Amino acid sequence: MSKLSVTSKSTAGGKPEMMAWDGDFWGLRVGRATRLDGLAEWAVENTVGLMCLLIDADKPEEAQKAEEQGYRFMDVRVTLERRTSVAACRSRLARVEDTARLRAIARTAFPVTRFYADPSLDNERCDDLYEEWTRSLCAGAADIVLVAERDKQPVGYVTVNIDGEKSEIGLIAVACDYRGQGVGHELVQSALDWAYVRDAQTMSVVTQGRNVGALRTFEGCGFRIVNTSLWFHRRYQT
Repeated sequence: MSKLSVTSKSTAGGKPEMMAWDGDFWGLRVGRATRLDGLAEWAVENTVGLMCLLIDADKPEEAQKAEEQGYRFMDVRVTLERRTSVAACRSRLARVEDTARLRAIARTAFPVTRFYADPSLDNERCDDLYEEWTRSLCAGAADIVLVAERDKQPVGYVTVNIDGEKSEIGLIAVACDYRGQGVGHELVQSALDWAYVRDAQTMSVVTQGRNVGALRTFEGCGFRIVNTSLWFHRRYQT
C-alpha cells in the first residue's frame, strides 16, 4: 500500500476517520469507516460530503443495512498474500525522467476501481487521481517504484512499501499496448524479489473482484486470497 490515505487499511477499532489526502483531492470532506453503528451521526457532525464504508463480505446483513441507510455498492475489495522469494528481477528502479510516462500510464490503468464506479465522481477526475497518486509515489510516498521496460521505454510500474517483515504492493499498472504480454507478472516477481532481499517475509496486495486480469496475474505469481470486503459509498449534502 502507499502511504497516502486513499489506500489506508481498515480503521483502528472500526472507528470512522477523515481521509485528508482524498478530501484535498476531491474538494470535499471524505470519511471512511468499517462499521455502521453511529456512522450517520458522525458523518453529519463532521460535515462529510462522501462517506466510504468497507464491510467484510461474510457479513451480508451489514451490507443490507448499509443499502437501507442510503449506501450504494461500488466494489469488491480482494486482498491476496504470499511469502516473498528470490526471483530473476528484470525490472529496474524508477528514475526521475520516468515520472511523466508513468503518470500517463496511470491515467488509463485503473478503470474498474470504486472511484470510477461511483456515478457522483467525474471519470476524468478519477484519471487525475491516479495520475497524481502516481506522481506522489514516485516523489517518495512509496518505499520503491520499479519499472518494466520494452525497447528502453517504461511500459509498466509497481510500487512497494515495507513495514518490518511485511511488504505490500501499492499500485501496479501496465500500458494498454503491453497488457497480456507478461509485463504484470514481471513486475510482481520483481517486487517479491526486492522485498525478499530486504528481509520482508510476506507480501500482500489489494485489487478489485472484477479485475480478472489482475487476479490471474497475482494468483499466477503464487498469491492466494485471504480476505474479501465490499465497498459502499454515500454522498451527503454539505
